[in-house]
Amino acid sequence: MTMPDFDRAFSTEFTPAEAAEATGVSVDLQRDWRRRDLLKPQRGSGHTRFRLPDLCRLYAMKVFSDIGVGPRRSNSFEPEGCDIMSPAGATIMAVPMMLHFAALSLRLAETDHDMDFRFVVIEEQAMGRTASLASYEKARRKRKSASPLLLVFDTKLAAEALLKNLPRSPISLKEAS
Repeated sequence: MTMPDFDRAFSTEFTPAEAAEATGVSVDLQRDWRRRDLLKPQRGSGHTRFRLPDLCRLYAMKVFSDIGVGPRRSNSFEPEGCDIMSPAGATIMAVPMMLHFAALSLRLAETDHDMDFRFVVIEEQAMGRTASLASYEKARRKRKSASPLLLVFDTKLAAEALLKNLPRSPISLKEAS
C-alpha cells in the first residue's frame, strides 16, 4: 500500500448530511457542537466538511454522550494515572484506535501488530483503555474497583460500523488492493 492511498482515504471530505448518515449525529447537533467549539471540521470553500478522523470523533462523542459522558467531558484529558483516568478523555483515546482499525479495514495497513489497545472502558468513577477485557478486569481487581461499568467501547467494531454506514467509501477497496 502506498502512502498516497492512505492520504487520500484520510483526506476524503464528507458533507454534514453524509456525516449524519455515518455517525447518527444529526446535522443540527453537529452545528450545536461546532458552535460550542466541541467539534472543528474542515472549512474549505466556506462549507463544512468532515474527514475520517472527524467522523471517528463524532461517532465516539455520540456513543459516550448517549451514556451520559457529555462531549465536553469526553473530549478533555485529565489523567489521574497511567491508563486509568477520570471519565474524561474517552474520545481522545478512542479516535486514534478507531483510525487504526479503519486503516486495517480499508487495507491501508497490513497488521494490527503495533496497536496496543482496542477497548475504551468507562466505569462510573474511572476509565481506561486496554488490549483485552481480561487484562482490564485484572487491573480493576488489583485496584479494588467497585465502580459499575457503564460502557465497553470496542474501537475495532466502531470503526467497522462507521465505515459500513458511510454513504461512500473514502477509498475504493479495489484501488487499495
